[in-house]
Amino acid sequence: HDRPRHVGWIVDTPAELDRLTGRLTDAGHTVEDGTPQEARLRGATRLRRFTDPVGYRVELAVGETKARSAVARPDGTQPGATGLGHFVLASPRLEELRELYENVLEFRLTDYRAPGLYFLRCNPTHHSIALAHADTASLHHLEFEHGSIDDVGRSYDRAKANGAPISISLGRHMNDKALSFYVRNPSGFHLEIGCGGIEVGEDWVPHDFGVSDVWGHHHAEANPFASPAS
Repeated sequence: HDRPRHVGWIVDTPAELDRLTGRLTDAGHTVEDGTPQEARLRGATRLRRFTDPVGYRVELAVGETKARSAVARPDGTQPGATGLGHFVLASPRLEELRELYENVLEFRLTDYRAPGLYFLRCNPTHHSIALAHADTASLHHLEFEHGSIDDVGRSYDRAKANGAPISISLGRHMNDKALSFYVRNPSGFHLEIGCGGIEVGEDWVPHDFGVSDVWGHHHAEANPFASPAS
């Protein structure tokens, strides 16, 4: 099936991995050790996995391999793409996913758009995952962080020049203030190319951010989250 198979999270220490394993087990999840081959593939010193309410395999790893590659730039500037920013899971089992991420894995709610769209963080980044209501489970998009608006602009030019379908135009999000555009990839979900998302501190208060965008982000097709279902 042309759909996500694994979701992975890096855990800081072996002790934290054991603590989260206990919380998952107490919540009724079956947690298993990854194979040595899987751990080596991910560059992990320890790897455990379980299945979430949607059926995705979720991995918790200590350690990771750093892989660096980038498109050559005419002016030799760096850094270009800097890593995975976030992803958005849509599912009819929204409340079960919220229970898993907020109450078991201890992600923190950053903000939301009522009803049915929630942005969660596990580090200072505004959000690493967003959860949305939908009739069918799907990955709505992956976001790749870039170092500057110039990197985003160059990516936009390359997408246009190579006929990549721009599914959501350039714009700035209201909640995390990121500048980005989206392309639809051959698997059908979106790739967001963005930069400039804010970080939040311990004193951040979750809130309904209301309007989705400051400007731009015009959808080529109907926006499934324009009026999220309850």
